[in-house]
Amino acid sequence: MGANVFAIDPASTELLRLILRVGPEQSAAQWMEQHGVERAQAYADVEAFVKHLQKQKIIQREGSINSPTEFIKAVTARVCIPAALHTVHLLAKDLRRKSWGLLLVAKWAVTQFGMALAVRRWTHFYSQPDVSEQHQDLEMLNVIDAAVRETTSRHFLNAQCKERGLTCLALCRHMGFPAELVIGMTFAPLEGHVWVESAGRILSDDPEHCQPYEPVARYG
Repeated sequence: MGANVFAIDPASTELLRLILRVGPEQSAAQWMEQHGVERAQAYADVEAFVKHLQKQKIIQREGSINSPTEFIKAVTARVCIPAALHTVHLLAKDLRRKSWGLLLVAKWAVTQFGMALAVRRWTHFYSQPDVSEQHQDLEMLNVIDAAVRETTSRHFLNAQCKERGLTCLALCRHMGFPAELVIGMTFAPLEGHVWVESAGRILSDDPEHCQPYEPVARYG
């Protein structure tokens, strides 16, 4: 999510999925059996593949932080983003004021920490509600959607789909509606888009605008 694009062929994609599922050691053994590669060569290939993806910052071991700067950024995000979100809910009493404040925090968080880290802290603060406690008044989702769109159109910041999506996600989960943040891509031309899904409907954007984008990640 750092504005980089990295393409791999189908065989490499299969290997990457295998590594993410069972780990480098077991994937090398399975790769050897499936493709008839010698044991030493299979382990060397997998090790080189993993190191290359780590160098490109495509993958990293869970919890690993490679530099003091990244560590400081992660700690700062862990403290500052929840504090900012808590302040919004403390000061804003109605839906539109909450939308205004959340758009502001979302813009700041994405700009300051990057999309990936902002989403991680955002979804930690707004955990997924229990489905059994879901509200029956689904019309409230339309109210949230309309409030976020209207507030975005009048906001002094140039809020885009990322900020609208994070704001809709926050309000939905805060009000008890299970919701997912979806990241979609088109490949000709290469473009990304973000929206929210809840109760089988798309929020923060028009469904026809999201249709061309293939979902590649879901946070929910």
